[in-house]
Amino acid sequence: MPAVLLPISSGEDYKTLTPFCSKLANLLNHTLIITTFKDYQLSISKRIKTKDERVIGSEKKFYEAIESCVNSNDLDISMVFIWPETIGLLPNKNCLQFFSKFRNLKVPYLLLPASIKTDWELHTIFFPIAGREGEKEASAWAGFWTRYSCSGLYLIHPEISNNSIRKEILPILSFTKRLLDKSGVNYHLLKMNCKTNKTIPDSIKLAKEDNQSMLILPAHRLNSPEYIFTGPPEKKILKNRGNTPVLFVNPRHDLFLPCG
Repeated sequence: MPAVLLPISSGEDYKTLTPFCSKLANLLNHTLIITTFKDYQLSISKRIKTKDERVIGSEKKFYEAIESCVNSNDLDISMVFIWPETIGLLPNKNCLQFFSKFRNLKVPYLLLPASIKTDWELHTIFFPIAGREGEKEASAWAGFWTRYSCSGLYLIHPEISNNSIRKEILPILSFTKRLLDKSGVNYHLLKMNCKTNKTIPDSIKLAKEDNQSMLILPAHRLNSPEYIFTGPPEKKILKNRGNTPVLFVNPRHDLFLPCG
């Protein structure tokens, strides 16, 4: 059975984080695999009392522990859950290293809400289409989450006012619609009165207004000088998302795609 990986440290509130992630994993019909890092003598894994979850102790560093599990032939990891508090992930702290490292994963990763609320339920999924690389691959995950969570899916796209925007948006929008139609996934089209570069910021605003929602986005791949000096583009998303969970899908040819 496919699994979701959750890396934890000794400072986690296991009684809150583990049930929340287990609920999300069960929603997708996945098992939850917990891995520790810098877990000297496996002390953390011994303190975690689980029923259905599998705990794998590790003394490796954070990224090494994740890569080891994702690349393991014995584990069927299709997604990684990340709680920002685990590594102190903030827009101005650990942001560049985190997104640079995670761009190399062949599976998507979900940034969990900064504040875990036990009564949170997934009701709405926002998938902005802005002509970015990797949106076709990410649309498969939007359909997957919608089908298993029985959520409402909104395909958000900008006003198509000229030929250049039409060439960027229409092929991806048409592909996504065909994919969802063939999969039997219901969705809503939401045209925003904005330019292409405002589609994602406006989608973030909508998601923040809906306390039971999540965003699905393709991650950036290009590593430009701007990426190094000003930080990755995901930095703005991390800063402005509020408590909204965000699923990042890496644009790569060997990406793990859902088949359920």
